[in-house]
Amino acid sequence: MPPIQESQQVRLLHLSDLHFSEHADNEAENACHSVPLLQGLQRAVNGMSFDRALVSGDITDRGNVDAFLRARDFLVREYAIRGGQTVGLKLDNSILRMVPGNHDAFNTTMNGDWATRWQRSLENYHAAFPEQKLLEEGCSYDWIERDGWGLYIAYADTCLLGDPDEPETEAPGILADKIAKGRLLRGQAKQLLKWYDLGMSGKLSKPNSGGTISASLFSRSFKILMMHHYVFEPKNLPSEYLMRLCNRFDVFRNIALADFDALLCGHKHIPEFRRHTYGHHLERRGMHRFMFNHFRRKIGLPSKPVEFKDENGRRVSQRVVAGFAALGRYLGDLFLSSRNSNDDARWANMAELLKEGLKDPKGFQKRIGEACAFALTSGDKEPFTKNELEQVQEHLDRLTQEELKLLRNGFEPGRLVKTVKNRPFVQIASGSSTKRPKSSDKIRSFALLTVGKTNEGYRLSSDRYVWNSEAEAFQDTPEKDFLLFKSPG
Repeated sequence: MPPIQESQQVRLLHLSDLHFSEHADNEAENACHSVPLLQGLQRAVNGMSFDRALVSGDITDRGNVDAFLRARDFLVREYAIRGGQTVGLKLDNSILRMVPGNHDAFNTTMNGDWATRWQRSLENYHAAFPEQKLLEEGCSYDWIERDGWGLYIAYADTCLLGDPDEPETEAPGILADKIAKGRLLRGQAKQLLKWYDLGMSGKLSKPNSGGTISASLFSRSFKILMMHHYVFEPKNLPSEYLMRLCNRFDVFRNIALADFDALLCGHKHIPEFRRHTYGHHLERRGMHRFMFNHFRRKIGLPSKPVEFKDENGRRVSQRVVAGFAALGRYLGDLFLSSRNSNDDARWANMAELLKEGLKDPKGFQKRIGEACAFALTSGDKEPFTKNELEQVQEHLDRLTQEELKLLRNGFEPGRLVKTVKNRPFVQIASGSSTKRPKSSDKIRSFALLTVGKTNEGYRLSSDRYVWNSEAEAFQDTPEKDFLLFKSPG
C-alpha cells in the first residue's frame, strides 16, 4: 500500500477506560488504576506524534473529585510515585478531548459505597475538567484542516443521567439500568444534525479559529463521532443488556443521518476495529428518514432525526403516517420485506417517489394522503408525521418552477441509493488503557489512529498497542487494521 504524505495525515491517540482512583500508590488496597500501566503508557506515548489525544470515557472508577484530579495530573501534568519517580503524559490541553463514561457519572465521595455507584451527575467531572464540558446539548465538535481536506470530529455524552438539570426523557425502570447503560438523547441527535446541515450549507463555524468551513470541504470531510458506549456488540461476544446503549439501532440511524464514517468508543474493555455498512443497518425506517432528510435539505428544510418519542413524550409509533408503506405502485412490497433489505430497486423507488414531488409539487401531499392511514401500529415505527408532510408540502408550494427545475436536475436517486447502500462505517472500540488487570479482564491496550487522504479517498488505519505484562510495556501488534473510504460526491 503506497505511503501517504505527512501533510495529508491526521493522527489520533485513542485512550479509554482509564478507571482512575485517587491513590498515587499502586499498593493501595482500593487502587483501581495500575501505576506500571501508567508508566508503560507514558513510555509508549512520549515517542509518538499526534494531532489529538482522545479519551472515550470512564476516566475514573467511582466519579469522585480526587480521582478526577489524579487523572488530570496524569493526563496534562505529572505526579509523584514511589522511588522518587514521577508519572504523567503532560499532554497539551489544546489537543486533549474527552467524553464522560458511566463510571464518571457515579459522582461519589472518595470511598463511595457500591450501593451509591449509579449514574447521577457529572458535577465532579466538570469540576476537574471544566474545559471538557460539552456545552451544546451534551455535544461538541472539532475541525482539523489539511491541504484540501478536513477531519470533523463530534463528541457526545452518553451517560444515562448526566447533570441533574438534564431533562429525563427515558428514565430506566430499575436501579440496575443506571449503572452501565447509556443513551443518546433526542436533543443530541438534533444537534448533530444541525451541525451537519450547517456544514453542508457552508455555515458551520471553525472552532477556536474564526471563519466558517466551506460547504465543499465539509461535504468531503472524514467524519468521526466519539462517545463512551458502543453501538454494536463486539464480535463473537454475548450481548450484555445492562451495558447497552438505549435504542441503539435508532442511535445508529441518527449517526448515519449525520454522515459519520466512524465511531470511537470504549466501555466494554474489548479492543476492536470492525467494518459495517449503512445498507446493512438502515432498515425500513432508517432508510425512509435518510432519503427524506436528503430531500428536505435539497428543498431548503433542516434535517430531522429518527425520533424515540414525540414532543408529548409518547412513543413515535403511536400516531404516525403509514403512507409510504401503502404506496404500492412505487414501493412494491418493500415494507413486507425482511429487516436490513439491500434491494437496490426498492431503495431507488423511494428516491424516485420523492423526486416526483419536484415534478408535481401540488400533488405531493395529495398522492401520499390518498394512501396514508393514521392508526396505531404494532411494533413498527414510521418516521413521518402528518405535520412534517404538511410542512414539506407548504415549502414545495412556495418554490418557483425555475427552482423546482434546478432541484430536479441536481437530484440523482440512483447514485444516492448506491452510495448509501455500500457506504462503509467502522466502529473502533478501545480496550481499557490503565485499569488494574483482573483475571476476567486482562487485555489492556490503546491505539494510534491515522486518517490519510489518498487519490481514491480516505484511508483509516489503526496501530493497536497491547500490554505485555512480562516485558512491562505496551507493544505494537503485528496486525494493522486498514479501511479505505471512497471520496464522497
